Amino acid sequence: MDSTKCKLKSCPNRCGWCYILDQIHLMVLPFQMKVWSIAINSNTGSLEVPPDVLVKSLRPARDSQANTMRDNGQKSSSSSNSAATSTPAPSVATSTPTLASMQYPVHQMMPQAFQYPYGLPAPYPQHREAPSHQRQEARSSSIVSGSDGVEKLARYIVWLAQKHPTLATPLLEAKDALIQHDFVFETVEHIADEVFLQMGISGGIKVLLKTQTKRFKKAEAR
Repeated sequence: MDSTKCKLKSCPNRCGWCYILDQIHLMVLPFQMKVWSIAINSNTGSLEVPPDVLVKSLRPARDSQANTMRDNGQKSSSSSNSAATSTPAPSVATSTPTLASMQYPVHQMMPQAFQYPYGLPAPYPQHREAPSHQRQEARSSSIVSGSDGVEKLARYIVWLAQKHPTLATPLLEAKDALIQHDFVFETVEHIADEVFLQMGISGGIKVLLKTQTKRFKKAEAR
């Protein structure tokens, strides 16, 4: 392949590889030299002549010259294509609809938060604590009826559920079971373990109910 080493001093690709076609120096880059070598091994090229596909891809060393093997084919094909498609396309004025006239309906199944482009919707209604006068009336009625211990038991378990949110469900279930079996706040500490088991209350909830009464009394006294 040393024969393709360009030795012409006037060639811009001097000391590089050139393949001369019609007295025009076509530059052979290193990766193209590898392609040429592979073509020789596969008998699609020779030491003197590279395959036609490679020759068409070679670029002239001078910008003012052209690869005759590639450009002639392109010129002939482009001239035939231009003759075949010489009919001018009619100019058609296209009207683009304005954004004001385009409406975008909101899909019925779209999440509610995405149906308010100018802000989030109002929050969902949450449980609101009853006014103080209503609580006082409820407490007074409970005292009169003698169910203050039951009410205090319910407040105690709700307080525990607020302190331990992950146990809220079993705590509220335990509240229902205790009230159903006529237990009150003052008797929680004295309930036997077997009774908790019979009511379906787990050991962890049992310990929590029996050990936090003093803390609850201090919290209510504040």
